[in-house]
Amino acid sequence: LEMEPLSIREAPVFELRSDCRPDQGPADDPVRQSDATLVQKVLEGEPVGCGMVCTVQLRIILQNLWYVLAGRVPGEVVELGAFPGETALRMARLMRLHTFMNPNALQRSLHLFDSFKGYPAKVAQDGNAALSTGTNGRSSASVIKRMFMRRQARLPRIHEGFFGDLPDSEYPAQIAFALFDGGLYNSVVDSFRSVFPRL
Repeated sequence: LEMEPLSIREAPVFELRSDCRPDQGPADDPVRQSDATLVQKVLEGEPVGCGMVCTVQLRIILQNLWYVLAGRVPGEVVELGAFPGETALRMARLMRLHTFMNPNALQRSLHLFDSFKGYPAKVAQDGNAALSTGTNGRSSASVIKRMFMRRQARLPRIHEGFFGDLPDSEYPAQIAFALFDGGLYNSVVDSFRSVFPRL
């Protein structure tokens, strides 16, 4: 495969579509028409339902991560709000394939941030958001680690805690790609505050 470095200024940013379907994207979905070969390889084999992330959304995430990898943008890859880890697993696979196909690719790590305790307490800005706060017994870092090991993927670096409670030292000094998946006002704002200065 030929993987020409791509200037990040040339990389379009695709937004999520309101007409997302679990099995495929709309016929005019630009990402569907322009998948990098490695993105296609990652998406092959394991169908994605429409649980946390559906196929169209995952394709968009991976396509934009590929732009960052191919463009040699310096920094680490992070996901904020990582449970249950299916998206992170596919991001890790794309990073591994890119490195395998490009021996001179920048060496990066995948960092996952999650409290594994649900969302922080709601504030006025959350309104009537129907998201549960407090402990979620199904969530744990070990669940993600076991899934990665079961599928023979390189383990990510997992940072456990609410985004705003983690010390600055927990966040990479330089970040090339960030996937934000906080669900309530404080978690979203805290993730932005912690990551944006490092992008």
